[in-house]
Amino acid sequence: MANLELMNKLYNTKIGGAIALLIFSFAFLGFVVNPGSKADKSSSIITSFNPFGPAQGFGAFAFGDVDLIGSESEGPIAIGGDLIGFNNGYTIGSPVSPNPFPGSGTPIALLIDGSVNWSGGAGELRITAEGHLKIGDCSGTNVTQSGNITTASGGGGSSIKVQGPVPQNPNTVCESNLLDFDAAYSQMDGYSNDMSSCPATASLPNVNLGSGQNVINTTLSQISGINSVNMNGTIDQNNPLIINIDGQGAANGSWTVWNSTPQSSAIQYVIYHFYNIDNLTITANNGLWGSVFAPNTNLTISGNNNIEGQIVSQDLIDQGGEIHGHNNFASTIDGCGSGCTDPTVPTLTATPATICNGSSSTITISGSLNDATDWHIYTGSCGGTQVGTTGSNTFTVSPTTTTTYYIRGEGGCVTPGSCGSITINVGNDPTADAGSNGTIDCANTSVTLDGSGSASGANISYLWTTNDGNIVSGSTTLTPTVDAAGTYTLTVTNTNTGCSSTDNAVVNSQGNLPIADAGSNGTIDCANTSVTLDGSGSASGANISYLWTTNDGNIVSGSTTLTPTVDAAGTYTLTVTDTNSGCTASDNITVISDGTAPTVVATA
Repeated sequence: MANLELMNKLYNTKIGGAIALLIFSFAFLGFVVNPGSKADKSSSIITSFNPFGPAQGFGAFAFGDVDLIGSESEGPIAIGGDLIGFNNGYTIGSPVSPNPFPGSGTPIALLIDGSVNWSGGAGELRITAEGHLKIGDCSGTNVTQSGNITTASGGGGSSIKVQGPVPQNPNTVCESNLLDFDAAYSQMDGYSNDMSSCPATASLPNVNLGSGQNVINTTLSQISGINSVNMNGTIDQNNPLIINIDGQGAANGSWTVWNSTPQSSAIQYVIYHFYNIDNLTITANNGLWGSVFAPNTNLTISGNNNIEGQIVSQDLIDQGGEIHGHNNFASTIDGCGSGCTDPTVPTLTATPATICNGSSSTITISGSLNDATDWHIYTGSCGGTQVGTTGSNTFTVSPTTTTTYYIRGEGGCVTPGSCGSITINVGNDPTADAGSNGTIDCANTSVTLDGSGSASGANISYLWTTNDGNIVSGSTTLTPTVDAAGTYTLTVTNTNTGCSSTDNAVVNSQGNLPIADAGSNGTIDCANTSVTLDGSGSASGANISYLWTTNDGNIVSGSTTLTPTVDAAGTYTLTVTDTNSGCTASDNITVISDGTAPTVVATA
């Protein structure tokens, strides 16, 4: 807080009506770039931009993980990864206004897109500002409220308490995807590439500032050997200063801020731009006056004094004094090159434009990305809920309801603009109802299926199919006739949309054919003029009946028994009937006549 008091005292100090002297203090952080997740996407240069704009007003903005083991942040913090630890008593205090997250209602003081490593906490982190807490992944997190204090906690006894002047509903703590860190990185990475290409207008350690944008190009090793810097000239909103510090490809580096007396009125117009280094530690024993911009570096802040400005980094470890992130960078940088070409607003077509539930449509994107890196696809609105990205000219979607898709080019140096849009219609599948199952037996050898519960209309068609049964007639109607056991499938199709549904009906066969066995053939002759047939090998039971018939013989008796008596040669048929099912079976035997009666001749 001592430097804040000094800043206030110096705020009104003017020499000759102009800011004549500014001696800067630096604090360097440690960066780590994950090449697999953060590729250099931009080589274009932007015409005019605020490099901290994508941070949306957050004073400390980290794409990766953050460890808050310092003391305080006077300004909101956004974390794209996890909060991996915090010191007991770490405070996020006022001011956080204006609202760092437009449209969110109450300002957000701490936004964690990932989760909280509660075992890495050492006690209690307090939000005493008017802002609220947002955690994207609440796995292992409990949120409670007591009075006006909302507490998020987990294992290890650590907690985050929201105890500012605006109480927070505990149901609003766990909320994800509030900020697109990937899109922000793409823009800031482009800004970093642009600024690093700017030609120098001044040099260290004695700097003569000109009118308009001033640029100092230096290296980490050079500034490490400087104890003080004298700057002559004016730094304000119309005359910002970029200090480009090239880490020269080092994996690790450090810088102890020089001993200087700064002018506080210039804080919001100075950028310390670190690039081309993976990990950086800035020791700010004398304070750092201005904003640190290092989107590709893991930064560690140490020392007993404050950072008087915004911070952008990959991972961030705050183990120093306070972060005064409310001193947002408040000027505009002029790009240093041929400019950045925004993507065209794409024209979209869909094949097919109408699909059925469970089907897919391919959106063809006609347009130029120019200096953007990918097409971003949204639903709900342009820039609403992102459903994917593609660098090609096609994207496949599978909506379950009619959905409008919005697509625009993003990434690199461009500023996201308007979207092209297209609506994919999802047709309703028509109802298919094959009706009740059916039964066939010996008395009823066919059955009519009933699909009348299905959808109907001029645009509705029907088709019955079977792999193991038999359709006698009506396969394209709702009432086909079938005469074999099996599974029958009804397909109902809406001929306008091509959408279809299916349903099955099963036809079972009830009743088995009884056994009919007429026995052995028989013989009659002059000595045996009749014979008893034997059908005892046939089925028997209370529900079984018998009937013997012949067309060329003669049944003397027992035609409804198993043992009829016959007295003439011929063919005899035994019909056996199951009176329960109506099923019948028959068998034949033959009776032959053996022998001819002798001829009698009479003589006188």
